[in-house]
Amino acid sequence: MQFPLRRIAIALLLCAAVLVGAPASTMVAGEAGLIVEHGDGSVTYVLVVFPEEEIASIDLLRRSGLSLSTVDMGGLGEAVCTIGNDGCGVSDCRIRLCQSGDPDSPFWHFMRIDASGEWIFQPLGASGTKVRGGEVDLWSWTSGEVGVSAVDVAQIIALTGAPDDLPNEGVYVVVHDQHGNPIDRPSDEFAGTGGVFAGMALLGLIALAGFVLVRRRRALSASEVHRP
Repeated sequence: MQFPLRRIAIALLLCAAVLVGAPASTMVAGEAGLIVEHGDGSVTYVLVVFPEEEIASIDLLRRSGLSLSTVDMGGLGEAVCTIGNDGCGVSDCRIRLCQSGDPDSPFWHFMRIDASGEWIFQPLGASGTKVRGGEVDLWSWTSGEVGVSAVDVAQIIALTGAPDDLPNEGVYVVVHDQHGNPIDRPSDEFAGTGGVFAGMALLGLIALAGFVLVRRRRALSASEVHRP
């Protein structure tokens, strides 16, 4: 029995259309903030939108798209060595978490806003700390006090220029100089992976449908050549 290849190809194309046209509201998104205070006084604000109920703070850093290097500390999880141009090498990070004998040497302060609106150290580290929608992580490369005012997710949405109707995945970033002036434009477009994955799936299905049609035509041609 021969399979109806033409019908299979049409069905694949219809599946692709359904995939791309599926509403984003089928998934519940979390909106979490990430702030990085750099050694030169500039501050990076990031809004990360994710479909999961919660993610680890180390994953929030990775999804932000910022340049990042870490080192595995075994049962303690990953230690953050560098974010952007700030931090230390892997050897110093593994041994001293970027701290030296100098009391004025900077290191990464990993903090989060508590119920009173104050920055609080996170002792479990980036791997052991979970992030839910509405929470804000702060990474400050400093030897002393944090210089960033406490902000909530709504303020980060406004700073980054994220749209009101956020998709289920995305990253929005803005950088302020040491005086609080934007030096990089807020993100103008959804930069997440959901749309990319849907596009890739569509291309794959179209390619498969084309392959099925080509095989169908070749089979028909071969049958005509060998027909007595």
